[in-house]
Amino acid sequence: MLSSAALCSARDSALVDETFNFVLTGAKDQDVYLFIAFLANNVGTRRRMAEFFMTNYDEVLLPMLGPYPNVR
Repeated sequence: MLSSAALCSARDSALVDETFNFVLTGAKDQDVYLFIAFLANNVGTRRRMAEFFMTNYDEVLLPMLGPYPNVR
């Protein structure tokens, strides 16, 4: 939990981009909500997090649905 908080507290644009990439490719399903919450708490990334989540909604949500991909 502390490592995800540290990743989400970055102010550098390149580091924030890497965090978004990690959310899509390396974060465990059970930890994605932490990244979203911590990025939303960071004033510098709040709007980018909202845009990222809206743009990548299916990529973030579908792995969490498991055997029920049609449930939304």
